[in-house]
Amino acid sequence: MYEVAMSPLARRRAQQSAITPELIEVVLEHADLEFRISKRKAAIRLSNEGLSALREERGGALAERTASVVLILADDVVALAMRALGKPASRYGKRRR
Repeated sequence: MYEVAMSPLARRRAQQSAITPELIEVVLEHADLEFRISKRKAAIRLSNEGLSALREERGGALAERTASVVLILADDVVALAMRALGKPASRYGKRRR
């Protein structure tokens, strides 16, 4: 395991949300969904396909724990670690013109 650069807020929120450093490393390695927030910030998480691949590679328990983890990255530093609760908003599933 290696040390991941994290902001103090990200460390505090990860601890409050029971997101271990191991989960953060797994999400950073296997994340396949990226949502641009601004020029410098992006949210990353695992898709259902990514979770299936992780389940086969590392086991179901780890995949279930990482299913709801979302990391906000700013300049390659974890700025925020949080749990995604609920279903994504429908506006993100459709492309509007």
